[in-house]
Amino acid sequence: ATIQTEVEDALNKEAVTIFKLDGTKLFYAGVVANADIQYKIGSKFSLNMIPSFRYAITPVTENNIVKTYPYSFGLGVGISFRF
Repeated sequence: ATIQTEVEDALNKEAVTIFKLDGTKLFYAGVVANADIQYKIGSKFSLNMIPSFRYAITPVTENNIVKTYPYSFGLGVGISFRF
């Protein structure tokens, strides 16, 4: 995991990058939302697009000062053929 964050106060601004995340939990809870969109382009073919979003609702870190809630966006694209 790579984490980038900025810490800022009234006088200083500092960017921090962490390349190894220590103290992660074995399990965490999250939500996933996606939709399947199809566009028919013929009697047997259709284009498919599946946008998705994932978000952790509990932190993935354990016993850390900073709690980490990862999220991601995704997009699946394909072609379907009906027999």
